[in-house]
Amino acid sequence: MIRHIDLGVLPYQAALQLQKQFSVKRRKKEISDHLLLVEHPSVYTFGKRDATEDLLMTEDWLKEQGMDIIKTDRGGRVTYHGPGQLVGYLIFAVKGSIPHLVFLIEETLIHVLNHFKIPGERDKDYPGIWVNNEKIAALGLHIDRGVTTHGFSLNINCNLAPFSYIHPCGIKNRGVTSLRKILGKEQDMKEIKKLVIQEFKTVFKNEFQSLTDSSDSL
Repeated sequence: MIRHIDLGVLPYQAALQLQKQFSVKRRKKEISDHLLLVEHPSVYTFGKRDATEDLLMTEDWLKEQGMDIIKTDRGGRVTYHGPGQLVGYLIFAVKGSIPHLVFLIEETLIHVLNHFKIPGERDKDYPGIWVNNEKIAALGLHIDRGVTTHGFSLNINCNLAPFSYIHPCGIKNRGVTSLRKILGKEQDMKEIKKLVIQEFKTVFKNEFQSLTDSSDSL
């Protein structure tokens, strides 16, 4: 059984703290696997590797535009999170190989895009999901003693301009896209969340229990 919590809109640091609390309990086997869905106010996050060269503007300028800049322990380089982007955090005990877990997450997102007749593709050189060489979903995990944190982001209605101020995930020669850009109109975030849960059930072959509040597990 995977438990799912919709956190709504939450600052990145608050979600990071929640992940840490959940992961401690998961390692102690006090809770089952959890999927947290959330939107963040505008923020740039760095992975474990030093990727300051991927910023195309100064940190001061970015902060003047209302962007937070936060260092994290996930894999990957710099990326952007903001309103209209669905972020999924997986607090999962790794039962097989990490590459297989990444494959399942990618497969879930490809299934979601299939509902819109959008052919999402993998690229062996660049993690994530691509549509015509433009990234629509990013992945980055952290594994600590067999339990994951972080996860994926799926661009739905988000403003794509902030991606132009960085080399997203360190990639210099490709673009970024969203469901709204591809389909030409605003998408219903609630419906996308339902599809994500539906396809997680299908791909991970597991049942989901929806919780209304994180305190139900903590």
